Amino acid sequence: MILSRSVVRFSTDGGRAACRATDHTGAQSLELWQLTPDGPRRTTTVAASGEAGQTQLVVLADGRTLHCGYRPGEQTVTLVHPDGRSTPLDGDSGPLRFLPAPNGSGWLATVLSPLGDGTLVSAVLADGVRREVGRLPGRAGGAGVSGAHLAVTVLMDGVPTVVRLDPATGRCTPLLAAGDPLSGTPAHLLTTGGEHVLLGLSVARPAGAAPAGPEHRLAVVSATGPARLMPGGTRLPGVTRPIAMDPGGRVALLTVVRGVRSELHRIDLSTGVAGTISVPPGVLAPVGGCSPDGWWLPFSAPGQPCRFAWLPPGAAALRTAGEPAGAAGWSGARVERLPGAAGPIEAVVYGPDWRGSPGVVLALHGGPDAHWDLAFDPFFQLMVRAGLTVVAPNQRGSTGYGPAHADAINGAWGDPDVADVLALAHGLRAGRAPHAARPVVYGTSYGAFLALLAAAKEPQAWSGCAAIAPFRSAAALYPEAGPAVRNLIDRLGGLSDRSADLDAVIDRVTVPVLLAHGQFDEAIPVSHSRALAGRLSAAGRSVRYLEAPGRGHSVLRASLADPVTASLLAFLADPVRQDPAALEPAGSWAP
Repeated sequence: MILSRSVVRFSTDGGRAACRATDHTGAQSLELWQLTPDGPRRTTTVAASGEAGQTQLVVLADGRTLHCGYRPGEQTVTLVHPDGRSTPLDGDSGPLRFLPAPNGSGWLATVLSPLGDGTLVSAVLADGVRREVGRLPGRAGGAGVSGAHLAVTVLMDGVPTVVRLDPATGRCTPLLAAGDPLSGTPAHLLTTGGEHVLLGLSVARPAGAAPAGPEHRLAVVSATGPARLMPGGTRLPGVTRPIAMDPGGRVALLTVVRGVRSELHRIDLSTGVAGTISVPPGVLAPVGGCSPDGWWLPFSAPGQPCRFAWLPPGAAALRTAGEPAGAAGWSGARVERLPGAAGPIEAVVYGPDWRGSPGVVLALHGGPDAHWDLAFDPFFQLMVRAGLTVVAPNQRGSTGYGPAHADAINGAWGDPDVADVLALAHGLRAGRAPHAARPVVYGTSYGAFLALLAAAKEPQAWSGCAAIAPFRSAAALYPEAGPAVRNLIDRLGGLSDRSADLDAVIDRVTVPVLLAHGQFDEAIPVSHSRALAGRLSAAGRSVRYLEAPGRGHSVLRASLADPVTASLLAFLADPVRQDPAALEPAGSWAP
């Protein structure tokens, strides 16, 4: 039984797809799919290894797929054939970025790699050998195939610019060429379709116009003509993400995130008119494919693991294949509004009513610029099967609720968001019987940072704290972090004096703590959990530390057969009565 699908990718013609899958035993596989007029059909399943979060897939129109894995110092590349055969190709020390090949090139894929302040572009030829085909004048951002060319966002003189690379000549030119009325306008590549590129532009408003600042607009650029600016904005409330465009550059699909829910809209790029597509309650992943048979998107719901959804040409409702939600016995979820420190907080709740449940887990998401939604979560399902209720709130700092909600933590990490977490804990306690167990606070990544802060600030509010891949503070993380994490810290003001520091308060945690971290975490170095575990142990606190050998930032697995997952679930069910031996799987490190 498949519990999760991730790294979903489509061929450029929209007729094929591939993804990583995990079943109920924790076994991981690569699935190859054919997308037909009768719906999606899985054609091949082969065993897969390595972290799914460190995997890239490139799907060819003939069904072959490049499976590109990475662990520190080693990039592996394997060509998987439709009949299940695998051919190892030349690897590298990495990390490399893999993209589809331009149409008609005969390549297997395109590779982008940093080169000084720019980017080296290479072709993966039919025999697996890489050959340089060009260079970009900056570090690569969003990228895609535009017919026989590549289109890539780079930073030029401080301005985001989309350039077009001709692999036949190696020539690189701005997509908005000199003479185009929009030339020089800050632009980001959003998606491609056929020879067309969909751009997001920051267009200057007329002097004196309100509101002040640039206006965000969509524009389509073809291989032969100037940019075509879509009339007006999208006029869609919420966080809007274009995910696919038809080969003619006429229509695009956009997902809109509004709180925990996903909406789907089909927009006419010549008129700006958007039509709403009927979608069951759930979540659409921000990726899609377009073929003559329709549009294809990954979809999941609280009681339904990820599967391919299909929007036939002209249809007004999304079709989801497979069993209906809940058919396999998975728990559904409901949305509740609970009291926060500055107003109601929306939360996704799984399992029995928290007011009478024997155990409640307050689950905090990572990010911080993220949010809980109505996607299938295999670990939450395991918690429910253990008799627990999961309350997953979108406290201040979460996306999907407008700028004020998301920006509340800018320059104040661990301040308003922790205030909301503590207010939620008080509300949960007030709604339960006087002698009911206090909730356990659980978080991953940034959520783990918040969980430990909440346990330090009010230890009496909790029965335990589980923190997966926490960091000590943004200031401690910054010197060790990669460019993406540093950019996030800069963008969200993590280095401000108002941002919290666990080193200053960790000794105040008095409840039982479980820490877990992946040995090869690429986002938050494992040294942060080691240091926190050491501090708690030296202070005489009840702490267990699990270090997962060979794993990265994604520590947990979707199966009780995994010792880290099983240990965490046992802790959440009863953080006080734990056998320490059960919390020390072979290969872990403990202070």
